[in-house]
Amino acid sequence: MTLPPLIAHHGVLVYLTAATEPTATRKSWTAFNAIARNGTNGTLVVSLGPDAPTSFKQVLGIDRESGNTSILSSLSIPHLVLTTSANVCAGLGGDVTVEVAEPHALPARILSFVASSKRSILVVHIDVTEFTEDLNQCLETLCSSETSTCFVGIMKETSLRQCSSPSPLFPVPKQSWLKRDGEYAINPSAFSPSLVYSFYLCNQTRRDTVTAFDDAAILAHGGYGCTQAHVVVRELAFRLGYVPKYGA
Repeated sequence: MTLPPLIAHHGVLVYLTAATEPTATRKSWTAFNAIARNGTNGTLVVSLGPDAPTSFKQVLGIDRESGNTSILSSLSIPHLVLTTSANVCAGLGGDVTVEVAEPHALPARILSFVASSKRSILVVHIDVTEFTEDLNQCLETLCSSETSTCFVGIMKETSLRQCSSPSPLFPVPKQSWLKRDGEYAINPSAFSPSLVYSFYLCNQTRRDTVTAFDDAAILAHGGYGCTQAHVVVRELAFRLGYVPKYGA
C-alpha cells in the first residue's frame, strides 16, 4: 500500500562543503538564516575512520563497504542529486541519479525539477564559495509561501565541536542517535558531529531559539539535537509518505 504524502510534497536538501568560509558570505545567506530562524536546528554525526565513506555519502545513506545503498534508489523514490563537482558525480555513479551543474544553472534546474515531479527529493551538493544570490532567492521562493509544501533543509560541514557535557550522576540509557538498523554502535566515539543542520516546512516544524544559520548557535541551542547523518534522507522519505517513521 502506498502511503499518501503526510506533510510535504517535495523535499530539497542543500549540502555545503568546506568547514570555513569568508565571513562576508554570511550576509547573503538570507534564505539560510530564515530557515534557521523559523525552523529547527541540530547536528548530524558521521562515522570516522579511514574506511568510512565521505560525509556526503553518509547523508545519502551510501556505504559500499557494508553494502548499504541509498533508500533513494532502493525504494525508487523520485530524486535527483545536483553537484558542481565532477569528482563527486563520478563517485556517486550507479548509486543515485546524479548530474553535474554549474553554480549559475542551479536555481533554474532546482525549480524545474520541483515543478515537474511529485513526492520527490532533490539534493544539492555545493561549496559555500559557490553559493549565489540567485540560489539564495530560489530557496526563499521554495519556502516563503504560507502554503508551501516544500521541505527545505540546509547542512554544512563544520570544524566546531559541541562543548563536552558533564558526567552524569547516574547511568543514562543508550542514546537513540547511536542506533541504526536495530543495532547500537559499539563505540560511540567512532562518530563525530561534523555537520550543522537546519530545516523548515511551513507550519510543520518546531522552532527553537536559534536566530541565524550560525555554527556555534546551532551547536549550543539547536532543538533537533544530534542524529546520524543518514537519518536526514530517511526522515524526509517519511514526510513524503514512502517509509514508516524512522526508528519505528
